Amino acid sequence: MKGTDDEIEFGDMIELDFTKEKKGKTVFHHMECKFIPELVDILLENDVIEVSEDKPLKFTDKDDIIEEMQKAIECLENRIIDLEESVAELLEDE
Repeated sequence: MKGTDDEIEFGDMIELDFTKEKKGKTVFHHMECKFIPELVDILLENDVIEVSEDKPLKFTDKDDIIEEMQKAIECLENRIIDLEESVAELLEDE
């Protein structure tokens, strides 16, 4: 949906970019998913998206699946960090 002024609607496919700098290296994480309004609060909290207009967000329905997804993403990110550290240690040992 990049480069369009279309409003995102429930069920639209979106791509999330979780790319960030860690220990001087760029760690790329991209996820494609269907948009659900409950994602907005999570994405704002994690600085994945920014508010470009000062409009109040009226998404109040909380769903357990969103919390489970957030925990799963966090676990995967931690696992990736652990694997990257293991690879770095192995490369240092060579």
